[in-house]
Amino acid sequence: MGAMINIAYDTESVNTEDVKTLSKNAQKIVEREIGEKDVFVYADSAGITVSVEPIEVFVQVNSQKIIDPQQLTDNIAKGITDWKQQSNFEHPINLNVIPVDWYSKVRL
Repeated sequence: MGAMINIAYDTESVNTEDVKTLSKNAQKIVEREIGEKDVFVYADSAGITVSVEPIEVFVQVNSQKIIDPQQLTDNIAKGITDWKQQSNFEHPINLNVIPVDWYSKVRL
């Protein structure tokens, strides 16, 4: 597995269509930056929220694939910023890149 993206969003600030658009584009950006097509996205809004930001993006990347976590974070952030400007996406986004050690069995 290359990466998993979790997007948490506030339904009072952001509509579902905007989150779908962000999800598709974030997937492409992360795929490009880690050099793999094995990136999937979950987006969800919590039923209860207190003092939340409009959009939080959490990118979990297999730590074996990361040489420089700060550089990867900067590259993903630049990709998202560029996409936001090109598409006039107005919602603020917080980005979190999380290196993880995971082992998985797929399709058992």
